[in-house]
Amino acid sequence: MKKNAVVPIALAALILLGASGGKKDGSVTYTETVHGYNGDMVVEVDITGKKTIDAIRIVSDHESSPVKKRAFPIIISRILKAQTPQVDSVSAASFSSYSIKSAVAAALKKAGTDVGPVAFKSGDTGKRKDLPAVHKKILIVGSGPAGEAAAISAVESGVAAKDILIIEKEGITGGNGKFDMVLFYHAASLAQKKIGREDSAAKLLETRKKTAWDSEARLAAETNMTVKMDDWYRKMGIDLNYVFEYRDHMAESNAYAGEEILDGLEKRIASLGIETRTETAAYDFIMKGNRLAGMKVKHKNEYYDITADAVIIATGGFCQNPALLEKYTPVGTAKLRSSNQIGATGDMVPLFEKHGFQLGHMDKTVVFGFMISHGRELTGERVAPQKYDYILVNKNGERFTNELVAYGLARGLDIFKQEGKNCWMIFDQGMVDFSFRIGDHIKKGLGVKADTMEALAEKIGVNKGNFVKTVNDYNRAAAGEIEDALRKKQPSRPFNAAGPYYALNIKSAIHMTKGGVVCNENAQCLDAGGAIIPGAYAAGEVTDTSANFSAALIFGRIAGAQAAKDIL
Repeated sequence: MKKNAVVPIALAALILLGASGGKKDGSVTYTETVHGYNGDMVVEVDITGKKTIDAIRIVSDHESSPVKKRAFPIIISRILKAQTPQVDSVSAASFSSYSIKSAVAAALKKAGTDVGPVAFKSGDTGKRKDLPAVHKKILIVGSGPAGEAAAISAVESGVAAKDILIIEKEGITGGNGKFDMVLFYHAASLAQKKIGREDSAAKLLETRKKTAWDSEARLAAETNMTVKMDDWYRKMGIDLNYVFEYRDHMAESNAYAGEEILDGLEKRIASLGIETRTETAAYDFIMKGNRLAGMKVKHKNEYYDITADAVIIATGGFCQNPALLEKYTPVGTAKLRSSNQIGATGDMVPLFEKHGFQLGHMDKTVVFGFMISHGRELTGERVAPQKYDYILVNKNGERFTNELVAYGLARGLDIFKQEGKNCWMIFDQGMVDFSFRIGDHIKKGLGVKADTMEALAEKIGVNKGNFVKTVNDYNRAAAGEIEDALRKKQPSRPFNAAGPYYALNIKSAIHMTKGGVVCNENAQCLDAGGAIIPGAYAAGEVTDTSANFSAALIFGRIAGAQAAKDIL
């Protein structure tokens, strides 16, 4: 049985060089420019003779940092080991993998070897092979923040690392956490204390009760654990040092928390020696009576059972499954693109239904206001109107919706109805300076810049006459001369009198599904009658929860500890 362990992040830099040491004698360097997921990628390939691949270096690219850390080392390692670009792509990073494979193929052709067209994706190969069953004390399905937190917590609660196995259907770990670029909800942190901000579990509980649908017991468990998380993170080297708002945290003022958290979790997983098998998908439950006793899994054409004393399910939501969105969520949701990771296909939902697990709030979603149209990066600034502002315009240069509605399907569908199913966000230098997220996107070259509004209209290809009138009307409303036609509250300030001015092409995105398997305060799964299903635990977006990213880690930690308690 092939074990598809992840490449530790600490080794990524070495593997990205393709080989240790310097360039080999007689090796020729070929430089290829290919199109990556977010823009051009420049790749150097060292080749000896016509076909010996000595090294592969990514010189420049626009791929996301988490993908670079996780997928690049894997695909480069595969190519070097096989001495051909005709290798499996890394699932969840197929486009980036294809780009690198294409660059190597082009370099080989220049060297004198034509390997033919490379495949975009990988898939099952060969006839089905049935392999012997594997047994672990704890099986964790999903390697995102919830799953990794559960694994760490289980070890800290007394389970030996060798008795824990994480499986991940994609080729890289991290789940949706690897793309997280939002503010991290956190309470009673060291960062809060340093700026004199008092917080507590009791205060957090009162806040959560205002919007939560979770049981009182789950809310109490969540809020009581929240205030213990900062110390837990810091012991793993995860430092959330910047408070953006009252409870919204970042790693630093110029860095979101997601990457800091995920890197810290994965380093801890590696240091503990917990095994992770990637490209290993669970396709059915193993039930013994009413007990969840394991999973039936497959890796390419290899099929086998993994039995376990406890199974923790942390497979994420179903944002990337149009059929499930059509079945469960409000009309129109499935039309929107998703900012969630490609593996969020809700594979467990039909299994929960099949085996009598209780599902709840399957209609609930989070539709994020703005995502860069040609990528996956979330953009916009939900607090900006307090100091700075922006407008949305369509191809005709006209506003069409209330920009201040930060979340919601209705506004997402307003954008979807526009020509091209997208629109332009218009703002000035004040927004660039104020918002880390927007400023970062401008620095990355994802936006359009002009010295005048007229020039900006020409650059983005909207009706110039309408656009200039739209901007003037907005400025007049901000000055109190006229009423704003779309907002209940008047704009906070006009655009700067002098440029530069900016535009980002955006869409709305379904960011999370909130419904899922119903669990109690100990992260134990419940059946349709509300009884605990022995051996079954869940955390993260796969569960029915009104909470967010932080709760995935909280209930992952709770699940790992509870599973350990139940089996030891």
